[in-house]
Amino acid sequence: MKRKLKNYFTFNKKERNGILLLSFTLIILIIFYHFTPLLKTEDKTDFSEFKKAIQELKYTDDIPKLKHSPQLEIRAVD
Repeated sequence: MKRKLKNYFTFNKKERNGILLLSFTLIILIIFYHFTPLLKTEDKTDFSEFKKAIQELKYTDDIPKLKHSPQLEIRAVD
């Protein structure tokens, strides 16, 4: 039993190299993921033209007022 357990946890040279390569790759990816926010630059958006257009739309009265309100008729459905 002890021998089977020992054989299960021992690796040959190819397996050891594969584990080292995967571990190294994982560590590099974790470090890259950790420092990625430092590489991003935030663009400041100028909303002044947009706000000006909204203010102009609020004060313009392009939609004519209706002289009468629409009336709904209730009809029986056959």
